[in-house]
Amino acid sequence: MADDFKHRDVQVEHREKKTDSGRVGATAIKWIAILIIVFGIMWFLISYVFPMFGGGAQGTGGQEAQTILDLNSILKAG
Repeated sequence: MADDFKHRDVQVEHREKKTDSGRVGATAIKWIAILIIVFGIMWFLISYVFPMFGGGAQGTGGQEAQTILDLNSILKAG
């Protein structure tokens, strides 16, 4: 009975993992592009849209009102 196990042919399969580095690179480029677009939109909103509503950062909304008051006082004095 021990001889049965000694003479058996054993087939060993070696499988290699296939890694597709092209897909990884394409996915990385896609997500970097998405992040750049999202941060660009956020920057635009913070820089241009939010200051239109005033009252945000100190000196953004109040400066315009102060300039209008200064112009009115100059026109009244002249």
